[in-house]
Amino acid sequence: MLRGAKVTGMDIVDEDSLRPRLLKDLGGKYIDERKVQVTDINDYNGAADFILEATGIAQLQIQLIDTYLQESKERWSGIIEQVITERISFTNFKLALHQHGVDKIKVVVDWMS
Repeated sequence: MLRGAKVTGMDIVDEDSLRPRLLKDLGGKYIDERKVQVTDINDYNGAADFILEATGIAQLQIQLIDTYLQESKERWSGIIEQVITERISFTNFKLALHQHGVDKIKVVVDWMS
């Protein structure tokens, strides 16, 4: 599919609807989030190296990001915390869009502050 990448799509629609059918036609695997919870996706599908979220469903986006971050923290204990070099309140999100110094790696917009 994407130059040999294993692609999996997750949605909340029936497996025989258009999106899952197209994904399968392209060689991808479909997971129905109503049957497999986001937190169980690694058990069901194996660890993900990359997540691209394009559903537009905010709840699913947050679950995927939280699950991926938790798995990353477990896999690379201590490293992820070092990669996140700056946290910015959502009220100042524009600061995250500008170029940062050479010691800045990843800026996280904190929606809880």
